[in-house]
Amino acid sequence: GEWRIQMTVVSAVISLLIGSIVVVILWWATKRIFRMIAGSRDWFGVLSIRKQNKAFFNAINACAIGDYENAQKYISKTFPGEFDGANYMLAADIDRRVNNGNNIENLLGIAETFPESEASAKTQHAAWLIQQHQFRQAELVLESIGAKAQQQAVVVRLWLATLAALGKWALVKEKLRTHKKVLGDDYVQWAQQVVQGEFAEIASKQGANALKDKWASLPRAAKRD
Repeated sequence: GEWRIQMTVVSAVISLLIGSIVVVILWWATKRIFRMIAGSRDWFGVLSIRKQNKAFFNAINACAIGDYENAQKYISKTFPGEFDGANYMLAADIDRRVNNGNNIENLLGIAETFPESEASAKTQHAAWLIQQHQFRQAELVLESIGAKAQQQAVVVRLWLATLAALGKWALVKEKLRTHKKVLGDDYVQWAQQVVQGEFAEIASKQGANALKDKWASLPRAAKRD
C-alpha cells in the first residue's frame, strides 16, 4: 500500500544521496587538486577555500554521528563555495531533518543549477514532493530529469510511486515493461500492485460484475501471477 511505497522512496533517496554526494565530492576534489598544483598566488583565496573545505567535511562528519544541528552550522559556511552543488544537496538533507524541510526546495533549486548535481538534486526534490503527497508536482520534476538519469533504478522507482499514487496504472505498466531489468526483485511486487490497483479502480467505477469480467478475460498465466 501507500506506506510501503513511502518506505521504498525513503530508502531510495538515502542511497542516492550518499552515492551522489560521494561522486560530486570526488569530482570537486580532483579539480581542486589540479588548481592547487597549478599554483595559485591568491593566498587569501586559498585560505578561504580551505575554511570552506573544512566546514564541508565537518558537516559530513557531524551528519555521520547524527549531530544535525552542528552539521547545519558547518554547511552554512560553505556557501557559495565551489562544490558543484554538493554542499546545497547536503544542506537540503540536513534541513529536512532539522527544520522539517522548510528551506529544502530553495536549496535543491540552487543545486539543480549545477550540471554536476542537477540530476541528483532533481531526484531528491521529487522524492521530497512524494513524501509530502505532492504527486503532480513530483511528476513535473521527474519529467525534467535528463534521459540518462531516467534509466537509473532510483528514478524509475520514484516514477512508479508517483504514477501509482496518481492512479495512472497504464503508465505504471509501461514503466515496468521497459525497466524490468533495473527493478530486479521489486518488479514482481510492483506488477502485483498494478493488478490490485487496476482491479480496485474497476470495482469502484464499474462494479463487481465488471471486475469479474476482467478476471475472466485474463490469460491463465496472468491469473497465476
